Amino acid sequence: MNIYALISNDGTLQLCDGTPWHTNDTVASRPGSPATVTIHRPAWGSPGLLGLTSSEPRRPDSRPANRVASALIPALGGPPQDIHGSLAICGTQTDTRSNHPKPGSLSRAQQRLSRAVHAAVLREMNMPCD
Repeated sequence: MNIYALISNDGTLQLCDGTPWHTNDTVASRPGSPATVTIHRPAWGSPGLLGLTSSEPRRPDSRPANRVASALIPALGGPPQDIHGSLAICGTQTDTRSNHPKPGSLSRAQQRLSRAVHAAVLREMNMPCD
């Protein structure tokens, strides 16, 4: 299984099985494109977190801002980003050949962390939790 978290534009979080860049253009970017956000780099054998969006950060497209996704990235320890459209968050591991992060499945701990931080962001924004 390859589990990733999808935060849709309405702010809901859904854990999905598959590869986020193959999900009916919900998230169209590929790892390494300008529309990826490194949230945590993998280090010392532990996995990292990578955000994939359908538009380049800091270049708004015609979709409304995704306030929840924009708040979720820094809440998880990543850089502030203005997200438009959906955001997929996947796990990363270090590629032993290139020494660069490569996308992978969220670990169980990362799934729990994503849900807990998402719920905290919703509470902070006074939005109903899932």
